[in-house]
Amino acid sequence: MPTRAELKANAKQALTGKWGKGALITLCYLLVMIGINIVVAILSFIPFIGLATTVVSIPIVLGIIYSFIKLKRGEEVGAFDFLKLGFKNFKRAWCLTGRTLQKMLAPIIVMCVIMVVMIISGGVAVFSALSAYGETVKNVDNYYDRIPSKGSFSFDYDFNDYEYDFDDISYNPYARSSTYSSNPYARNNQYSSSSSSVNGAKALASLGIATGSIILLFVLMIAMWGVSIWATVKGLLYALTYYIAYDNPEMSAKDAVQRSEDLMKGNRGKLFVLQLSFIGWGILACITLGIGMFWLLPYMMVTLVCFYEALAGGNNNGGEYAVNAQSVVNTPNNNQNMMSNTNNMNNQYNNPVAQNINNQVQPDMNQMQNINNTMPQDINNMNQAPQVTEYVPVNNDLNNPNDNNMNNNM
Repeated sequence: MPTRAELKANAKQALTGKWGKGALITLCYLLVMIGINIVVAILSFIPFIGLATTVVSIPIVLGIIYSFIKLKRGEEVGAFDFLKLGFKNFKRAWCLTGRTLQKMLAPIIVMCVIMVVMIISGGVAVFSALSAYGETVKNVDNYYDRIPSKGSFSFDYDFNDYEYDFDDISYNPYARSSTYSSNPYARNNQYSSSSSSVNGAKALASLGIATGSIILLFVLMIAMWGVSIWATVKGLLYALTYYIAYDNPEMSAKDAVQRSEDLMKGNRGKLFVLQLSFIGWGILACITLGIGMFWLLPYMMVTLVCFYEALAGGNNNGGEYAVNAQSVVNTPNNNQNMMSNTNNMNNQYNNPVAQNINNQVQPDMNQMQNINNTMPQDINNMNQAPQVTEYVPVNNDLNNPNDNNMNNNM
């Protein structure tokens, strides 16, 4: 597997003399996507109009990948060919995407469940907090309602004159009476404590629910980050699906997705680091107000094509899975090489044609392997005939004692 520097060098070499075309394809692609988003925004009053963006975007993404594969391999490609390539393979694009989503079903379900619980927890937290605030305000209002306003007092009383008994109902309408129920301002200790305690208990309960919901919301946010990492790592297994589909137009979507998974096992970290290595270029592209993206995107896309070809075994102009039966028959005469090549073809490509050829050749390979194991000579090249002693038949005369002795010795 080439290093990141070698992959990028290969991409630059492949783009030599094609940077302008790559930038033009990128410009057209961005204009189309921006135009789609503008149309969707204008027609946002139509129900489910946002779904149309997703329906159209998937084939366009397939088309742009196909375009850069053609650009890298020197094939003829136009600025807007990504639209033709995408919508020509509309059904295939969605079949590939559907199979990929099927593989990603577990993290998707977990993320959806977490999002639903987060929405519920957030709603409960807000409602409980408002309820606690309302109960607190109500308790405070009740407290101040039991205290007369300043204007209700009569300051004609001489408070230094102790002949007035302020606990006497006849003189003081605000006397502390627990029995004179007609006095709305009487400081009835029993009434005051009961109403205050009820409101306070409700406020504390609501505050506790709000606090618990906020804590749960925080935990769910951490869980969402974890699931997102899980989904990203798992999604890297299927990053080469569209590239494999390009080289193998007759291959089923299921096989293309599985082939991508087989290729990416043990290589996800390499692809992730390779993608991260473009962050510096991305920052520079942003500094140029996005103009640099017209050259950065072709650079990234062609580098990914180089990464795919390195894993798949070189340039796949003829199709990664196109197996020539004659080449299988005319494999090197060395039986060890025949066994190795046939097994590699079967294990790496998992193609029905290769499987059939392998099933026909495998018994002969096994027989040759047994011969090689039993013979003392190490047959390295079957073009060279093994050295054997020629057997010359002898006319054995049973009446000749010499012949009988020779026969016994043999």
